[in-house]
Amino acid sequence: MTISSFCLDQLRTAGPLTLDALTELAVAENVTTARNPAGSVRSAVAPHAVQLRDGRWASPLALLEGRVLTTATCQDPSVRPLGSLDHDLELLRAAVRERAIPLAHGGSLRASTYGPLNLQDVMTGTAEQALLGLRLVDGVLHVEHLPLTAEMRQAGRLLADALGPLKPRARTYWSTDLHDVASNLSAALWDRLAADPDFLTSPVPPLSHCIPALAHALQLEREQAQERALRWYARLDLPTEVRWAAERGADLSGATLDDWLSTFVAQSLRELGESYDDEEDPYDDARLPFPRRLRSV
Repeated sequence: MTISSFCLDQLRTAGPLTLDALTELAVAENVTTARNPAGSVRSAVAPHAVQLRDGRWASPLALLEGRVLTTATCQDPSVRPLGSLDHDLELLRAAVRERAIPLAHGGSLRASTYGPLNLQDVMTGTAEQALLGLRLVDGVLHVEHLPLTAEMRQAGRLLADALGPLKPRARTYWSTDLHDVASNLSAALWDRLAADPDFLTSPVPPLSHCIPALAHALQLEREQAQERALRWYARLDLPTEVRWAAERGADLSGATLDDWLSTFVAQSLRELGESYDDEEDPYDDARLPFPRRLRSV
């Protein structure tokens, strides 16, 4: 028996446990003989279990047993924010890291190293636009069509109120609004699942619909992606002797060096384009008529 399988078995049967408790059990059963048993237990458990905000580790499959997660099959970005399905089912993605989840209608849902869940087998036979409830029963994933009722909408509003604003606790260099909201949402949901056996046993609308902070962050991410698609990002390879000129220009304008370079290149290229005659092919002449300040570089 591996350390990972032993510890996950303990978490499924005993519920959430601290690292110290897991380590004591592993040492007592002679599952690990490492000089640093706590380190070996943590390394074995971390890829497959979830850590609650109080520091305990838990089996995601055990916490999701009997709960229902909701998503919609329609992935038209004009209807639903891009990537919302992944965030609706983020808890399920964590669960399949523990082990493959058998599907009631055959097959299984497996983890992928990168990217979103592969839900093709789960969605088989569903309507083009449908609200689906995914419920774990005895470790098996059952899929059912759900009507969007007034009661479900109310349950979603109550869930959003209970979870609060989901403000980030600490920003990092690579943080985004979506990353912060999604990670805080997942942490809050795991804590509630561990504390309340009745939590999410009845369906609520997809999280991307009923959690305003998540819906807003997804919409913002989509708008930023559209903005990036309209921009051209070029890599400049400039000689070091012209660096002082760029830095001086940025200082005089009060802009950052990156912003100043982007503005300078864009303006210069517009001037270059305007210097061509309407019927002239700029690629006919190897000596492009660059503005003087660019030729000097």
